Amino acid sequence: LKQAIRIRAAALGTNNRDHAAALNNLAAVLVDMGEHAAALDLGREALGIAVALLGTRHPDYAASLGNLGARHKEAGDYAAAAPL
Repeated sequence: LKQAIRIRAAALGTNNRDHAAALNNLAAVLVDMGEHAAALDLGREALGIAVALLGTRHPDYAASLGNLGARHKEAGDYAAAAPL
């Protein structure tokens, strides 16, 4: 996944919805590996892309919020997960 993200970013840039989706996919894998901090960083990056591209009223922004909330839940931080 990391190699795929690098190739896609080089070809298409990092300010697009496909890049954000790839970051979320990698974050899910990192959670499975127990790398919660790295997964949270990627989730935040994907959320930032969604805000920049779509604003805060778009369904994909809501999905990014849900993904970041899931990363917090998986890390055991329920207080941070709930508001998202």
